[in-house]
Amino acid sequence: MCFTIPVDGQPATTLSLPPHMVSRDDVVIACGSVQPQIAIIGSGFAGLLLGIKLKQAGIESFTIYEKADRLGGTWRDNVYPGAACDVPAHLYSYSFEPKADWTKKYAEQAEILGYLEHCAVKYGLLPHLRFGVEIAEAKFDHCLLYTSPSPRD
Repeated sequence: MCFTIPVDGQPATTLSLPPHMVSRDDVVIACGSVQPQIAIIGSGFAGLLLGIKLKQAGIESFTIYEKADRLGGTWRDNVYPGAACDVPAHLYSYSFEPKADWTKKYAEQAEILGYLEHCAVKYGLLPHLRFGVEIAEAKFDHCLLYTSPSPRD
């Protein structure tokens, strides 16, 4: 086995992924199959966006791992009084899922979290989410392949 991710720091609950992996940032892709197996770490804006784009590309073989019991990343975690985005809210949404009815110019935490939850439901991400799973570390060995995009000339 070439790649393992100890879940919640417990070796007994190690999540093993197949060999011949490609790793880019916090996404792991298993190569050599018709459908790659993809692990997305976190369910904030970026993790949900990747899930949506994979589905739009016809790829269903992915899992979004979230250490908390609910999606939302920063917008789930930061519930202090006055938590809000620092850019106009209409800029703080996916280009393919604009929200024209933000209640304030600088949307507050609960409304942004609601937007993320709406997107997860609308784009069918709920079956791909695994809550309460913290990825503690990832270990690679020589059988793994790492590639990075080359700049376009």
